[in-house]
Amino acid sequence: MKLVRVGLLSAAFATFVNGFSFSELTPDEENRIYGGSNAEIGKHLYIASLHSNGSDSELFCGGTLIAPQYILTAGHCLIWPMYDVYVSLGSKHRSGGGSQKAEMIRAVEAYRHPLYQLSADWTTLTHDVALLKLETPSKIQPARLASADGSDNKPGMMATTLGWGLVNNETDSETLQTVDVEIITNKKCAKMYADAHDNSTVDDSVICAGHGNGKDSCSGDSGGPLLVSNVVVGVVSSGPDECGVLPGTYARVSNAIGFLSDIQSGGSTGDVTEPLEEPMSLTLFMQRCKMERSSNRSDGGNITAKYGSRLR
Repeated sequence: MKLVRVGLLSAAFATFVNGFSFSELTPDEENRIYGGSNAEIGKHLYIASLHSNGSDSELFCGGTLIAPQYILTAGHCLIWPMYDVYVSLGSKHRSGGGSQKAEMIRAVEAYRHPLYQLSADWTTLTHDVALLKLETPSKIQPARLASADGSDNKPGMMATTLGWGLVNNETDSETLQTVDVEIITNKKCAKMYADAHDNSTVDDSVICAGHGNGKDSCSGDSGGPLLVSNVVVGVVSSGPDECGVLPGTYARVSNAIGFLSDIQSGGSTGDVTEPLEEPMSLTLFMQRCKMERSSNRSDGGNITAKYGSRLR
């Protein structure tokens, strides 16, 4: 459902984890964010848009300020090498700015959950959580994180997700969008995917929201929050090939509290600890991509096989 970058692994990994480079991903122009409306930025100043190759570059993922110097985002939003990554806060505009409270702060470190996994066939995406450390603290009030016991993300609760996803076949939203979705059980979620002949994994690191009734996050929303009463319970991660036809899947924040706390207290649990200083050498594609790769890399890189699963 949502995707954009993977892995600040090391300078040696200038390709997507599992051997995919971003030149092998093609933007999906068939789908859009469904059932959304303009968000009131005053209620969500902690919403972040991430920009690579400078503060005036295109948004590549969303995120959430969870501490004065830390941004929560999706693990698949990290790519190596990353260069000159900036985080926009306090703005409803995808490019940032436009208000006195808006901030644009450079990110200097990145950490991805050590159990993060994206399988080669794109059916397994687990522990899709990462943190960016800002060069200087934000002045904006951070969002609250879910409790480790999961008491604030029970099935049946209504949740809200936000982002700058597609609004038509060709255009990303210039203004922050919001949509309400209901949290459902992982058992129901897995059955809905199975009934749709989609064998995506739905494990304890995932939280599902939505009923496939036309309300969903979509391309361009990766890394953004899933909120219950302004508490961050999920991170926009993945979902069906077409937005709004199945539940969206989100990284479950209550499952990652230990990792998030460790990094913020100075630990190094994450598998990604590179400074964001090197020039970016990969072509950057926006979220919500069709996953395509060659089934025979000896063909010089020609794409010969397609996979319907999507990241956001």
